[in-house]
Amino acid sequence: MNGKTCLDSSVVIALFRGDPDVSESIERLHSPVLTSFALAEMIYGAKLSNKKDENLRMVDSFAARCLVLYPDADSLDAYTELKLCLRAQGTPIPENDIWIAALCLQHDLELAFRDKHFEFVPGLKKLHWRSTPHS
Repeated sequence: MNGKTCLDSSVVIALFRGDPDVSESIERLHSPVLTSFALAEMIYGAKLSNKKDENLRMVDSFAARCLVLYPDADSLDAYTELKLCLRAQGTPIPENDIWIAALCLQHDLELAFRDKHFEFVPGLKKLHWRSTPHS
């Protein structure tokens, strides 16, 4: 899987909201990757929204274009080591994001994100897709 980009839910949501920078960046990806955890976050958000059915269709349609990664036995070790490391650093991050980062580390994927807490993950190949103001 080397050379592929994994997308955090924060960048996919920016795409759904029409951010042109994110849209262009995702268009350039040959085969985007999602973790099952990022996908679950998006499904959860869609189910909470006022446009539940429309947003669920959008999530399903996008996910169909991606390789979705699920944890396996090796993922458990990657998750455990990362969580221990973050604890030792004194930089805890949300549980789902530990899983997302662990799967990226396990599969040697770069992670496109907008959440600052991924900056605390050592060894993670980071693509911080910051929002840029448009006139």
